Amino acid sequence: MTLRRMWPTMALILCASPLQAQTSTSPLQASGFVQASFAHGTRDLDGAIVGNLYLPRNDEFLLDAAALTLQRAVPTDRPGTGFLVEAMVGNHAATIHAAGLDVGPQEDLVKAYLVVGLPAQSLQVSAGKMATMLGYEGIESVGNPNLSVGSQFIYIENFTDLGLDVAWTGTSRWSARARVTNGWDVVTDNNKHKTVFGRLGWSDGTRGVALLGYSGSELPDSVGGLRSGLEVLANGRLGSIQGTLQLDAGREEALDADWQAAGLWIQFPLRSGLDLALRGDVLDDADGVRTSGVTGFPANAGQTIVSITTTAIIRGIPSALIRPELRYDHSTLDVYDGHGDQWTVALGAAMTF
Repeated sequence: MTLRRMWPTMALILCASPLQAQTSTSPLQASGFVQASFAHGTRDLDGAIVGNLYLPRNDEFLLDAAALTLQRAVPTDRPGTGFLVEAMVGNHAATIHAAGLDVGPQEDLVKAYLVVGLPAQSLQVSAGKMATMLGYEGIESVGNPNLSVGSQFIYIENFTDLGLDVAWTGTSRWSARARVTNGWDVVTDNNKHKTVFGRLGWSDGTRGVALLGYSGSELPDSVGGLRSGLEVLANGRLGSIQGTLQLDAGREEALDADWQAAGLWIQFPLRSGLDLALRGDVLDDADGVRTSGVTGFPANAGQTIVSITTTAIIRGIPSALIRPELRYDHSTLDVYDGHGDQWTVALGAAMTF
């Protein structure tokens, strides 16, 4: 990684430095994290751990991410403006690049958007590059229960959008959001059509449910067709135990292909500073359009993959996050270096600020 390749990201951060916020009515807030990891898998395919997006290399120490976020929040008592910029360097940044935005092989401008707030109308309007509306897991690993990310995050959700977003929080329990974008993980559109996302949610602070949907042409104009899907997210608590369920179904019209997936996350507090996070997920990619020839999987006509992950979340040191993890992956095909399953043990350490 050279200074020349890093320059676009560095310049962006410097241009948005706290000095620029001295004339603003809202303070500029800076936050971020640094994370490194090490993973060992039982199936080594030329040094790779097949199907593991955030832990892709076997028996190697990795700089997962060094991220810096600068934000000025919109006022809550009057109309106003704000913005958010997030730059990231490391292995995770390399995996979530949007087409048409090249700031380096392991650098990414993950988010960069402005916000207009209209509190009286319970509206916020955002424009720019934003994280996806889909899914429970996020790009920033330190915000997820598990060190690795599951199949739904990897294969059936986009990472980022470039477009216009309108969010409404009209009551204490109901919310809605609509977004129109260039498409999945593209800054420069690859066709002449836009993609539309929508979300309707309900929450009472203890439990909640949201229905999400999307539709748009994601393939080049020469192929055409719509990619459409529905997602249900539900979460709740039973005492100190927190659970989240995610259900997905999608279709690629031009390829006459369908997929379905389900994921469950459960987090148990064991004692002060120590939690246990469990994740189980299954993806039925019956036509092979989401998992064929990606993340180390060989070309295939369809498979079902299952993973079960156990992660300890250790927060005994201030601002530090340590997560040892054990993961099991299984496929209906022999895709893990000629086998149908694999085990991965990993350790991640992060500092947040």
